[in-house]
Amino acid sequence: MATYTKYTKANGSTAWKFQTYLGIDPETGDPRRTTRRGFRTKKEAQLAEARLKLEVQNNGFESVLQNIPTYHEVYLKWLEVYKNNVQESTLHKTMKIFENHILPSYGKLRIDRISVSMCQKNIHQWFKKTKNYKVINRYSGKVFTYAISNGLINDNPTLKVNIPVAVAKIEDHKDDLGAFYTREELNHFLSCVNLEADRTKTLKWIAFFHLLAYTGLRKGEALALNWSDIDFDNSTLIVSKAVTRGLSNRQ
Repeated sequence: MATYTKYTKANGSTAWKFQTYLGIDPETGDPRRTTRRGFRTKKEAQLAEARLKLEVQNNGFESVLQNIPTYHEVYLKWLEVYKNNVQESTLHKTMKIFENHILPSYGKLRIDRISVSMCQKNIHQWFKKTKNYKVINRYSGKVFTYAISNGLINDNPTLKVNIPVAVAKIEDHKDDLGAFYTREELNHFLSCVNLEADRTKTLKWIAFFHLLAYTGLRKGEALALNWSDIDFDNSTLIVSKAVTRGLSNRQ
């Protein structure tokens, strides 16, 4: 049973689309549906749907789905839109998330062949590897949402997975203590910095590490400071910006 819908394009003009059932996928056992859009009239959409059904009847539904793009191909198109709406540092971080985690899992697969069970398996794998597994799953879903808006698929499988929940353990908190210097360790580190500064005849590392140690600034915030940000009379700093890393490690 096909459904026909009139919709508005990004340029303000209207067109028709249809969604129709094609049959059962013999590989997965899942029902296969497809959406086609861009028809000037409902009659054109109805004729196109009839031709599509005839093609499926004669040659199987794979013959009409062979032009469906891979996840990676859809990602590249989504990225072109996304990069115009974020800062370069955010774009850099997002691309690294895709390159390191998402594309190795989904990149070569056809976008309409990625199932909920695949997404469930991947989020469990990410859960075991990184604390950012929820962020990775959310970003992977953005490409599916883009594919839906372009009529390539009907559902976003990442919205149907069960999100693993990390349970904090006492041992985890003990391990976290190793991420911070004790007072004695900090004093030893700063003394080593002082010795290195004496050897290289430069004071910039003394200033930098003492500033981080006694103010709690992030390194990007410290590197972005100007002399105008320092109030020597009141011994205060104005922190209003940070150095970030962009594409190709450009600052």
